[in-house]
Amino acid sequence: MHIIEDKPKYPVFYDAAGKVLSLPPIINGEATKITFDTKNVLIEMTGTDLHKLEVCLAVLAGQFSSHCQGDSKFTIE
Repeated sequence: MHIIEDKPKYPVFYDAAGKVLSLPPIINGEATKITFDTKNVLIEMTGTDLHKLEVCLAVLAGQFSSHCQGDSKFTIE
């Protein structure tokens, strides 16, 4: 945790039950790992340039959607 040990604040994502989902840039939790049974994916991105983030998000979402089966292939909501 040396990346954030001297920081007064750091990001953490919780679910509605208070379970830690992610502590960027340190970990992603066991509860949020992607498996062959995964149906929904939340992609969280941070940065300082909104346009570049939007382009990266579109590329990443498109890449994920290319692995979907059936009618949901290339579908992003």
